[in-house]
Amino acid sequence: MPSNRKRDLLATLLRDPDFARVLVFTRTKHGADRVVRHLVSAGIEATAIHGNKSQPQRERALAGFREGQKRVLVATDIAARGIDVDGVSHVINFELPNVPEDYVHRVGRTARAGAAGVAIAFCSDEERPYLRDIEELTRCSLRAIPVPSATPAPRDGSIERPAASNLLREGNRPARQAPVSGRAAPPRHPPQPVGADVRRGEPPAAGSLPAFLRRPPPNKPSSVSPRRTARPLCCTRFDGAC
Repeated sequence: MPSNRKRDLLATLLRDPDFARVLVFTRTKHGADRVVRHLVSAGIEATAIHGNKSQPQRERALAGFREGQKRVLVATDIAARGIDVDGVSHVINFELPNVPEDYVHRVGRTARAGAAGVAIAFCSDEERPYLRDIEELTRCSLRAIPVPSATPAPRDGSIERPAASNLLREGNRPARQAPVSGRAAPPRHPPQPVGADVRRGEPPAAGSLPAFLRRPPPNKPSSVSPRRTARPLCCTRFDGAC
């Protein structure tokens, strides 16, 4: 994906409420500050932690992220060492590291202690050699998805939803005619579009992200003795060439 579209895409993703506690990684300290300024201007609470920050500043940033005051923490690899925060829902590689082992350390910040997590990478053309090194080290090909169309993030915190005509192309049913009687027909819920996430008492999930970018729900406890399984971690990348 083009490097100049990364910040807009990041802001669009972070407006989805499923991105509850997010670690964003950049390669440089100045890059981390630029990302934070862009997110704050888009109405997204974010803070940075890197080597140019004093120890008290780093401690305040980390405490705000751990306590939920800041939903997004933008960090460099060196400053992120020693970060121990539970419940990180997503790790976003805003820039791929030039050392593949750093990628492993980054994504290890999510899906900890048996929890679910999602790792996302923004891959530009000049970063493809880094991507090849990462896939060779991990022996895993990152799932690639095309970059969504660039739309400026709304300033009021809402996400633009697709037009109703597009949403209702699938799964529509013809409206039933009201019965001919003196009694008013009971109100019926309108048909929901296929793929909509509808919960009782809650609005549909914001945005139109693929399902695998959303963190899976935690496993329900079972009376059967637990078995050691791999941690549920989904890794993907945005790539304009797909």
